[in-house]
Amino acid sequence: MVNILDKESFKKELEGKTEYRVDFEDSDDIVNSLKTIYDVENELEPIPNITINLKNVSKENLIAALKYSLEREDLVNSTMILNILNLIKVYNTLDDSFFANEYVYFKNLTELLDVKLALTNELTTFITNLSIWYISIIKSMHKVEYSYLDNTVKLPKVYARIILTSDFLTLSGIFSRAKPFSTGDLKLVENAYGYMVSLTNKSAVASKFLDLLDDAYEQRKASVWVYPLG
Repeated sequence: MVNILDKESFKKELEGKTEYRVDFEDSDDIVNSLKTIYDVENELEPIPNITINLKNVSKENLIAALKYSLEREDLVNSTMILNILNLIKVYNTLDDSFFANEYVYFKNLTELLDVKLALTNELTTFITNLSIWYISIIKSMHKVEYSYLDNTVKLPKVYARIILTSDFLTLSGIFSRAKPFSTGDLKLVENAYGYMVSLTNKSAVASKFLDLLDDAYEQRKASVWVYPLG
């Protein structure tokens, strides 16, 4: 495998590729390797889909990797964001298939809980920051044209990825775990209306799907004959 710590060699290795996988072992310099991966993902266009596999590293190294990743507001790596979401979501199906998934870093429920406990402060900070940006979108969505007086800010990449891949129910659960903050902490977010449209569309699709299931259930009930006894 190419030396990931050598940024230029790693960029050359990715040339022409749309998919790439990095399997880490405890002997690797994981945090510095992650730094290179994340830096390269922010420099390349288009961004290749780099799968980061931390399934086989020790709990200590996994904690270090997640702690570093939670500090990167420019994080765009899909597998790392997936595992961060697994740590901050309220609802998870924690059955055997969940932990058997090759993209899930945690080997079992005990390890997941140990990691969450070790990263309590970092996760609380991340959840609070995500919640501030989420509520900022709601505050900013009315603003579709800007003047030179508007102090607009771009939504950091990691929060944009999470919001665009989540729904209102998921974000509400995450928001419920945030530390209290003031409306004075809210930002004027660029393209806030676009983010809200994306969230609304996903909710509409989910609602339509549930309606179809409900209609199918009612039709099935109506087609069942009930014979009286006797």
